[in-house]
Amino acid sequence: MKLQNGGYLWKSALDYDGEVNELFCNGSTIEPIFTDNGYKTLKDVLMEYVDREELENSSKTKFLNLDRLPILSQMDGHKMLCFDYGYNMEAEYEIPEIVYFDLEWWAEDGYEEKLRVKSYDDLIDNLVYYGYESTSYYVGVNSKETIEKIVELIGNTFNLQLEVRTDDGYGWYNFDTWYRGELKLNRNLSAIIKLTPNKFLNNTFLFQNDKEFNFVIDIEIKIGAESCQDNSNYLKSIILDKFDQFLSNVHWKFLEVPFHKENKIELEKIVKTFEE
Repeated sequence: MKLQNGGYLWKSALDYDGEVNELFCNGSTIEPIFTDNGYKTLKDVLMEYVDREELENSSKTKFLNLDRLPILSQMDGHKMLCFDYGYNMEAEYEIPEIVYFDLEWWAEDGYEEKLRVKSYDDLIDNLVYYGYESTSYYVGVNSKETIEKIVELIGNTFNLQLEVRTDDGYGWYNFDTWYRGELKLNRNLSAIIKLTPNKFLNNTFLFQNDKEFNFVIDIEIKIGAESCQDNSNYLKSIILDKFDQFLSNVHWKFLEVPFHKENKIELEKIVKTFEE
């Protein structure tokens, strides 16, 4: 929030009560503290399609104050994440809880509480890097060499020609140039490699907490065109084995690794590619 007043999160899934569920998906962001979009609370949103009198008399208790639900994220438009300062309690909470609502026509009163987390800290502390668009393994490289030299080192190590790119990576990148290539691990398994600077042209960073690493290697393991989402501990061991010759020549560390969720069916498919 201090760096850019909201936006996208690396860790977009919630590991809570024994389940891991994608939370900030489909373009969901943390709302900025200061916004001009008109929606400040859940009540502002509900007033668009629920009658005011019906809304104000919808509580099953005699206490209802929807203005006590400032928006944390508007999610995908059908769900809403809010701070809750006690919207259905007589006394206002000093420290808000976090509530996840479904907003659908079939939901009673137009909204339905689906998940409650005891605090903002509890929410942030239980977010994990997992799910759709969270399948890459990010390696930070600290080197005095130029990015072109790193490209050359990767090319020589793997006999791989990386393609130079100048696009914005579908809106995620802000670099003059970056590089991409595909490394075949076996007949069916491949690693899509992207090499970028860590620092954007506007002087913020791809990984703000790891500014000492001036380059980032994005490694995504795929079977054909399908990304491998689960079994990250197993996939991490493959990456360490296959990339050891390159990594042993640079100062590096994993910056982000997908949350490990065991998926026996997917794991069998991956193992089978090596047997073939």
